[in-house]
Amino acid sequence: MNALLICPDFFDYAVHMEQAIERQGLECLRLDEKPSNIAIAKIIIRLFGQKKIVQKFLSSSLKKKVNDLKVDSFDFIIIVKAECISDEFMIWLKAKYSKSKFIFYAWDSIKNYPHVEHILHHFDKSYSFDKNDAMIYKRLQHLPLFYSPHYSKLIVNPQKNKISFIGSYHSDRFHVLKKICEKYSAVYNLSFTLYFPSIIVLLSFIIKNLNSLSTLKYIKITLKSISGERIAKEYNNSVAVIDVHHPYQNGLTMRVIELLPLQRKIITTNDSIKSYPFYNINNICIIERDDPVIEQSFITGDFVRSDISFINDYSIDSWAKKLLSV
Repeated sequence: MNALLICPDFFDYAVHMEQAIERQGLECLRLDEKPSNIAIAKIIIRLFGQKKIVQKFLSSSLKKKVNDLKVDSFDFIIIVKAECISDEFMIWLKAKYSKSKFIFYAWDSIKNYPHVEHILHHFDKSYSFDKNDAMIYKRLQHLPLFYSPHYSKLIVNPQKNKISFIGSYHSDRFHVLKKICEKYSAVYNLSFTLYFPSIIVLLSFIIKNLNSLSTLKYIKITLKSISGERIAKEYNNSVAVIDVHHPYQNGLTMRVIELLPLQRKIITTNDSIKSYPFYNINNICIIERDDPVIEQSFITGDFVRSDISFINDYSIDSWAKKLLSV
C-alpha cells in the first residue's frame, strides 16, 4: 500500500508525519503544497491565495509536482492544512486518482482559512485539531495534534524556576509575552524565543512595536527555523512552558501536546484545555491574555504524572493510525 502526503513544510513536522505514515506499513511520498517557501511567496499566498490568478498558478504548480511523481495510483491521498488547495485542483486530483481514499487534516482553524469549508466534500474523511470546528462542520471529526519522537526523552531535574517559550510570531503573541516579562522577569527564569519567518515580517514587527522594543532584552528573536530536537531540549530543561494560542483558534497547539510525554507544566491562554482528559489544575495554569497571573505555588508545586499508555494516545504514530482508519 502507498500514500501521497501533501502538506506544508513547517519546522520538521512534515517529515515526522511522513515517517509515521510509513510506520503504519505504507510507502509514502511527500509534496509541499507551496511552490516556494521564500518569504515573498509565503506572503503572497497568505494575502492573495484565494484570488483566481494566484489559485490558478498554485494549482498549476502542484499539478506539475504530482505529475512529476509518475505514480499511477495511491491507496491514500492525505492533504494537511490545504492553504494552497483549490476546488479546481481537488476535482483534477480526484479524476486522476479516482480509486484513492482522500483524507484531510486541518491543523489550523476554518476561521483562519475559510476556503477549506468548500473543499471538504471532496474527502472520504476529514479531521480537525479544533474541537469547535468539529462541532460546527459536520464533515469534520476531532483529532488532536501529536508529539513527535523528540519528546519521549525525559530529563528528571529541570532548571529551577525556568519558564520557557519557543514559537512563531503571530497575532498578539508578543504582547502576551511582553506582559509576562514585565510582571515576572525578576521572579522567574524566563527563556523566550520568538521566530520570524522572514526579515519582512520582522521589520514590520519592529515598526509596529517601537515603543515596546525594550522587552526584547528578555525575548530572543530569530529568523532561523528551530529543530524539534532543540525545542524538546529547551522544554526538558524547563519547569513550565508558555502556550499563547491564536485568538481565532480553539484547538490545542502542538506545543501543548508535546509537553505531555515530557511531563512539564503548561501555562496557556487556551481555556478549552479544561475539556481534555489530561487537564489537571496542578499541571496546567490558564492565564488571561491581558493580565497573565502565574502563581509561585503553581511553579513550585508537584507535577501529577499521567499513565504512560494514556500519553501514548497522543503520539504521532497514534495520530497516523487514527488518520488512516478509513
